[in-house]
Amino acid sequence: GGPHGSICRNVFKMNTTSTSAKGAEIDGDSILVEGNSFWNAAAGGGTAIYLETSEHIIRCVNNIIEGWDGAGGIGIECRGSTTEMHTIVSNRFLDCTKNIDEAAGNNIWHQDDNINISSGVSPFNDPSNDDFTLKDDSDVKGVAFPTYIGGTQLTDTPNYLDHGAAQRQEAGGGGSSVFLFGALRGGV
Repeated sequence: GGPHGSICRNVFKMNTTSTSAKGAEIDGDSILVEGNSFWNAAAGGGTAIYLETSEHIIRCVNNIIEGWDGAGGIGIECRGSTTEMHTIVSNRFLDCTKNIDEAAGNNIWHQDDNINISSGVSPFNDPSNDDFTLKDDSDVKGVAFPTYIGGTQLTDTPNYLDHGAAQRQEAGGGGSSVFLFGALRGGV
């Protein structure tokens, strides 16, 4: 079946250096954490996404995590029993002390294409003033899973899905747009 719960297309804006702070703490069975933007204005020492489960699957895909570069700062932290299976795919990191921290005995079922933002510059236009739209020249635009993984295009027709919460729609001319549930969009 599908996910029992989801955290999708949210912005988590923080300003803390606390080593115990967490942007999102996920504990449960079959949870989807997709397309969120995590930004810490301070040198964060906690964790942006904390995954803990004694059950089975948590999927963490297409998130942007920036600013957890303080002492002990972690982008995605995995804790729990040996029966869990995490799918951690196509997340983007900037200024994190450690991108992914996995406890001994964890089962990361699929981990691929979790990389640092290659430009070394924030992809957000003005996060200090709550503008989490992506810069025009950002290297996280239009290359999110499932269209791309590891720099390889997986589909013949790109879906132009962006990493993070703010999705853009390029000017196309002539067509109208349909927005559903804030996360799904298409042209007619």
